[in-house]
Amino acid sequence: MLTFISRLWSEQTPPPPGMRVVPCSPLDIPTIDMVLTTSWVVDARLDPRILEETLKVLVEKKFPRAGARLVRRNGIYEFHIPEKFTAEHPPVAFTSTHTPEPYETPARVAECGSIARLRDDAAKRAEPSTWPSLRVASILRAPTCPSGVQGFLQPDTPFVHVHAASFTDLTFVSVTSSHAMFDAIGVKTFVHAWTRLISGENIDDIEGMDWDAQPFASFAKEPAPEGWACQRGWFVLGLFSMISWVLQLILRTMRDPEDAGRLVCLPKVFLEDEKRKILDELKAEGSEEWVGSSDVLMAWWMKTLYAHRTDPTLIQIQTPVNLRDYEVFPTPSKTIGMPYIHNVLLYIPLAPFNLASLRDMSMRDVALHFRRAILAYNADLEAIKNDLRVVCGNPGATLFPSLPGAEFGIITNWRKAKLLEVDFSGAIEGDVKQQKASVVWVTGLNSSDKKLPMQGSGGIFFETDDAIWAGGIRGAKDWERIKEAGHIAFSC
Repeated sequence: MLTFISRLWSEQTPPPPGMRVVPCSPLDIPTIDMVLTTSWVVDARLDPRILEETLKVLVEKKFPRAGARLVRRNGIYEFHIPEKFTAEHPPVAFTSTHTPEPYETPARVAECGSIARLRDDAAKRAEPSTWPSLRVASILRAPTCPSGVQGFLQPDTPFVHVHAASFTDLTFVSVTSSHAMFDAIGVKTFVHAWTRLISGENIDDIEGMDWDAQPFASFAKEPAPEGWACQRGWFVLGLFSMISWVLQLILRTMRDPEDAGRLVCLPKVFLEDEKRKILDELKAEGSEEWVGSSDVLMAWWMKTLYAHRTDPTLIQIQTPVNLRDYEVFPTPSKTIGMPYIHNVLLYIPLAPFNLASLRDMSMRDVALHFRRAILAYNADLEAIKNDLRVVCGNPGATLFPSLPGAEFGIITNWRKAKLLEVDFSGAIEGDVKQQKASVVWVTGLNSSDKKLPMQGSGGIFFETDDAIWAGGIRGAKDWERIKEAGHIAFSC
């Protein structure tokens, strides 16, 4: 409100000439400070010329919003899209490198980690295991790629940077931007369209996203019901509660200051066995309730990563939900109705867990805790619309993921994105067009100009034929306690 009032008496900066301007959605703003890289590891050397040429055509013809520059004008974040892309004003920043040796050399494996070992050794295990994350930051981003949002705010800086780093056996195709540009489904949508063009499909047959698409604009004009203060699952705090919450976060961080990310491998056989046990129990009791694989996975995650905690602290788990297929939009289909690449995420409200009680809960009860919350959320479309109304009507509101005294965690399920299901075969280097180039791994990187509270965050990333891969960021000391608890095998 104060920002709005100050704009009434301050000189307004006009939009620059030659630019199409679209404001960032209120769903994009909360994560704008986080710069994300998603990297597809392809088992072939790819031709950077083909990658760059097709990428630029795709952005110019079908996804001009991906060619935007991020600008903060009159206190508002905006996408500024050149009316015409040129060599001086390219649609994206594309860079490439080639190292004339295999990726899996002993020296590089020691420095960066082995993809082959992750794929071959981890997936063969019968029980879940955790592995160090790959250390490939220097491979995923060129030196010119911004690591924080301030770098993207520099004049005429493309908001999307793509870097292709090839070896004789692999190519890392990495897409970097602020989280305001892509969510997981959005970046997969963009890259999938790109690989269709690489494969030789006609550009006219590929559905795109209009430069001025604003699927959430109407929600800002519709007030939420009285008393609907913020989206469900998050909290508005008073001044003293805010101070208390921040101080508690600082104290937790001081006790365990080092952020440490690890990968988690869950064999599909293990997960399906656990699900079958739960379904058999429910059937034997005559219950009509059920759980899915993702519910069981989330339950296993909670039971395993918090098994060492015996204190009665409440933990609020935030679970983002992709709204693209929900019938809540003012379109003929009532869904979002387009290949929208930006954020379409709200959060499923989930009752907090008491950590002292969690260790005594059965896997079934924890899985049902998630499933019941999801079913209740899906059944009330009007409540989802109210969440959208209050988010879009109050952009920039300061919300908290838990109440004071409680901890929080954010667990994102990216399985629906099917990140491995893209085909870069059309970009293989040389005259080998019959060869198949498969995505053998997906990795990533996040960074920010600010110190963001990442501990407790995690995600279910992708699945191979044998396993589901997830990962999480926790304090280094917390990982040691998890290791001592002995509920998951640690490799390295």
